[in-house]
Amino acid sequence: MRLHRRFLIAALIGSAVSVVPVTLFTIVIAGMYILDALNHGKGIWPAIYIVFLPSVVVVPIVTVAMVLVGLPVHWLLIRTHRASDAAYSLTGGLVGFAISLVLVVISGSENGFSLTMLGLASGAATGHAWWRARPFVIG
Repeated sequence: MRLHRRFLIAALIGSAVSVVPVTLFTIVIAGMYILDALNHGKGIWPAIYIVFLPSVVVVPIVTVAMVLVGLPVHWLLIRTHRASDAAYSLTGGLVGFAISLVLVVISGSENGFSLTMLGLASGAATGHAWWRARPFVIG
């Protein structure tokens, strides 16, 4: 599989791991907002924005992390003959946790534990998806 397809698959799966649970939560919030907006004659565009906001935030973060950290780690693991599912998943999880922790600290959030766990899961899923999408060598 070509590198760009492998990259796209890993980025989409890693993003989905953290986007899907948050989007389910935002759908509930958007639904309540729409009901309130219809009762008070307001527009529903903010509700639609709320639903898509997790994707707008997470996908660029995962993509940039893969470019700045993931690809150099990939080339290092290949060069040192240490490439494995565990190496990619562990590295991805640690990077996802670290990035989300930095974002939580910068934002000053006191309830950032769930976000750091989503970052860890997203990073580990990205690393695992990268490993699973590797080209198979016959022989």
